[in-house]
Amino acid sequence: MQKIAESEFIAWVTGAGSGIGRACALALAAGGRRVWASDISSGAAEETACLGSGITPAQLDVTQANQVDRLAEGLRDKGRLGVLIHCAGATIPAAQVWQVEEDDFRRMVELHLIGGFLCLRAACRLMVPQNYGRIILMGSMAGVGGLYGKSPYAAAKAGMWGLVATAAKEMLEHGVTVNLIAPGLVDTPLSRRTLGGSMVPGAGRVEDVAELVSFLASPEAGHINGALVPLDQGRSLIKPMDKAIRDSLRK
Repeated sequence: MQKIAESEFIAWVTGAGSGIGRACALALAAGGRRVWASDISSGAAEETACLGSGITPAQLDVTQANQVDRLAEGLRDKGRLGVLIHCAGATIPAAQVWQVEEDDFRRMVELHLIGGFLCLRAACRLMVPQNYGRIILMGSMAGVGGLYGKSPYAAAKAGMWGLVATAAKEMLEHGVTVNLIAPGLVDTPLSRRTLGGSMVPGAGRVEDVAELVSFLASPEAGHINGALVPLDQGRSLIKPMDKAIRDSLRK
């Protein structure tokens, strides 16, 4: 099989105005790709574009199907879409489940799950005819094990896994892989705001996520499909009993 040159394809990154999305856009551009960096804030997207070469900024609200489809059509005119990295997201103040407002729950589902669906659908429509593509959605370990006080966010992220697992099966025969990365706590502006400006020691770096994204977005990652990839240093595996035994062995 002829080797596919990454430079042949456009990469589209949502939520590229800051944090993980910005790091992914910069990493893909550094690897020689043409990158469309979309964000709900046009100013933030333009800031990202100024930090790397070959990056085109675009304003996009991923919850609006007409905007998503319009951007995808624009990409069709610019070349072949080879990569979608869906990082657009947000969170809301913590509240226990019986205190959560319905509007807040809907907002999280619309942004993470419906937004992810709309972008994935648009990408698939461009990738199926060319029989090639790499789609990566940014989930969260909150969607795997829950997160105290964040039921809307955790539920929406969990739904993204069901979307990815199904899409991966359906796209298998079309040469398109679909995977979900589930980071733990990562040092981003959003995380710092959630934690009141400070950061927990040992938090991941956005560059850690971007490095994984760069590989999964490459032609060489064709055998990784329908995967949920945890990216939290295994911290979610550590239970109270593990800590107790560890501490006893250190005495």
